[in-house]
Amino acid sequence: MKIKRVVILFFAALIAAGLLSAFCAENDSEIAETAAYIMSAAPDPSPAAIGGEWAVIGLHRAAPTSDAYFDAYLRNLDARMSESGGDLGRRFTEYSRIALALSELGEGDKYNLLSRVNDFDSVTSQGINGAIFALEAKSALGDPDTNTRDRYIDYILSRQNKDGSFGLSENTPDADVTAMAVSALCPYGGDIDIDRAINRAFLYLSSIQNGDGGFSETLGETACCETTAQVVIAMRRYGLPDDNRFFTKNGNTPESALERFRSGGGMYLHVIDGGEPDQMAAEQALLALTEPRADRRTLIYDALWFEANQMYLESARE
Repeated sequence: MKIKRVVILFFAALIAAGLLSAFCAENDSEIAETAAYIMSAAPDPSPAAIGGEWAVIGLHRAAPTSDAYFDAYLRNLDARMSESGGDLGRRFTEYSRIALALSELGEGDKYNLLSRVNDFDSVTSQGINGAIFALEAKSALGDPDTNTRDRYIDYILSRQNKDGSFGLSENTPDADVTAMAVSALCPYGGDIDIDRAINRAFLYLSSIQNGDGGFSETLGETACCETTAQVVIAMRRYGLPDDNRFFTKNGNTPESALERFRSGGGMYLHVIDGGEPDQMAAEQALLALTEPRADRRTLIYDALWFEANQMYLESARE
């Protein structure tokens, strides 16, 4: 396909010319290689959880001048919206995901997606995921509707478990959901309830971090790339340095753990042992590698409080 061939040549030329720093703030060669892999795996991006918005967002951060790729996504999106009359069905997270991509591309709310994103009852019918995605979309688009924003924040806060985690259902911790909840709440820090929720969530994530620095979606499972990537995103968005001592286990950090999922040719494995290269893993890894770092911050809890509660959580699981 023409787009695929142009993409590969484009990144090859960048590597040969040593111009990667113009496109990637850090980890230049890894970002460019993964970007090239994703663009070849999804040469004709369209609205979708894989090969769609997450790919577009990560790639735009990595190579914002590759207009042909993003134009292809916008054409496919326009066709989808025209065909559906703007009604994408009951999965309201899709409206939010598209809104995030359009915001990244500087397109604004061209399809009046906020009318769907602000439909509180419909959005929350999908549970906490719906609220997290909607809060992210509202923040990205600069939506002035603070009333609905506050309802989403309250909805998310009310679903935090006693151990600081979040999950798709009550008292069912999920590291992915916990990290995504933190990421969504970060722009609204400064409020004591939000700050406390974020810090309790980080406490939980620190307490379940594997010795290799990575994270499993559910306690006791094998660490996976996507969950580790979500924690990296949450830490960067909040401003926690990668070498924060609460997230350094045996000298390993979340970012060093993410590197171990890396495979040849810019690909990433879902899990390390026996895993196969996985496009979703690569897209999530690229999002993590290109997530802007917020100004450096520390957790508001002092070390003794944090460590005492970590020991409590560990003993409660025995």
